[in-house]
Amino acid sequence: MNPTNYYLDELRRRADRIPPQAFGRAELMAEAAHDAYLATTNELTRQGWNEEQALTVTRMFGQAVKEWLARNDVNWTSLSTELDRRYTQWTGASNKE
Repeated sequence: MNPTNYYLDELRRRADRIPPQAFGRAELMAEAAHDAYLATTNELTRQGWNEEQALTVTRMFGQAVKEWLARNDVNWTSLSTELDRRYTQWTGASNKE
């Protein structure tokens, strides 16, 4: 399972339920990101990941989403690219340890 794809799918599924002009959309998106974080962490640990590693990866994804939301970005491709970049960088760094 690719954690990046799982997280992004979870986030998009939740975000799709939030109307573009919803009052408090930023807060609703932050909640959706948190829910995706929890779902992904749970799935990774269910798949046998060490809890610390699962939390590290999902926190990294959450930070990327936080920055994406702060820019008022709506381009899912740019978010996907950034999540992939961070995960690839993390896997390269964790393999060296």
